[in-house]
Amino acid sequence: MGVEQSKIEGGQETLAEFLASDDTLDPLHNLAVVDAQLTIALAKSLNLQKLVVQEITDHINRVSELNVRINRFKSTDPAKKDASFGETKEDALAILNLLKAEGVQDLQKYFDKLKIGTDGKPTVTITANSDDIGAWALKLQSVSESLSNQSQQESLRLQTFTNRYTQASDQASTLLQKSAQSKSTISPNFRN
Repeated sequence: MGVEQSKIEGGQETLAEFLASDDTLDPLHNLAVVDAQLTIALAKSLNLQKLVVQEITDHINRVSELNVRINRFKSTDPAKKDASFGETKEDALAILNLLKAEGVQDLQKYFDKLKIGTDGKPTVTITANSDDIGAWALKLQSVSESLSNQSQQESLRLQTFTNRYTQASDQASTLLQKSAQSKSTISPNFRN
């Protein structure tokens, strides 16, 4: 059921009509309208905040995958520091670009080793020093920890929006019920 199709408290008005209504003789009704408008604004903020949290989570996952990806090329032989880097020349270039995007520095010597051709594609394979790969992994771990802290803060903000949304929604409903009760109480009193 769409928002425009919703009926308010058994009446025939739509949500849009209810939100536009003004009953100066019934302050409870007007407070319910304000709370309903607040609920709609909070719902929009809540949805945006969910997107922020999801975006940070996706970024953390990408950083973790990149960390796993680079550690595959770390030499397991302690006597041999250098190992082939990247499944292909293009893979090595893609990894270096991802590392650069995450703020890893001192990559230029590896970009230089690839010898990018006139077509923009690398022309040679490269080897990477295990110590450099370890340093890159530490930088990625630092980025991941920073993102985790940011995710926790944004999740708390999301919880705050959720609580405020629930509170405003409940308050609007309660005010409408009280308004209806007060109207039903007044009518019988006129008959007496």
